[in-house]
Amino acid sequence: IYYSFNRGKAHYIILDNCFYINRDYRYIGYIDERTLQWIEKDLALVPKDHLVFVMMHIPSSTTKDIKFNALLPDETSNANSLYALLKDHEAHLITGHTHVNGNVVFNDRLMEHNTAAVCAGFFGPRRAGGSHRPVRGVPERDDRGHPLLFRHAKAQGRRDRKGACASGRIPHDAAR
Repeated sequence: IYYSFNRGKAHYIILDNCFYINRDYRYIGYIDERTLQWIEKDLALVPKDHLVFVMMHIPSSTTKDIKFNALLPDETSNANSLYALLKDHEAHLITGHTHVNGNVVFNDRLMEHNTAAVCAGFFGPRRAGGSHRPVRGVPERDDRGHPLLFRHAKAQGRRDRKGACASGRIPHDAAR
């Protein structure tokens, strides 16, 4: 499953890199050959000066050290194939899966942003009895009093802006 779209001078590619390996729904991070061929054709239509964002569930790599075909649980085993397709573009990979925030700078044209799960309500104030569900709507602070955050990015020409906002408070320009 994949699709792409353009917004200004930015190109967005959305991929499903969860590859199921048995009937028990065990999966690894992997991008199949059909999808890689589609990405190659898709990127051929994207001007080299456009910023490219690739969104997928499992990170390509959690470190700068690439372990090709290592089948690590939190990495995409054939990420090098994706990197090769992106080599002519400045690209940002936006991933999840690990439930932690982190960035990996592979080189001056390729960076990965791993973002914690978008389920802040599960980590909100506890109800009586220990439930983490919010009492009303999305909580604004966790059980230690820290503001719950989400990430946003906005491409402006060849530059991108990133930031974090407290839940429930989307900046006017980030929502566009």
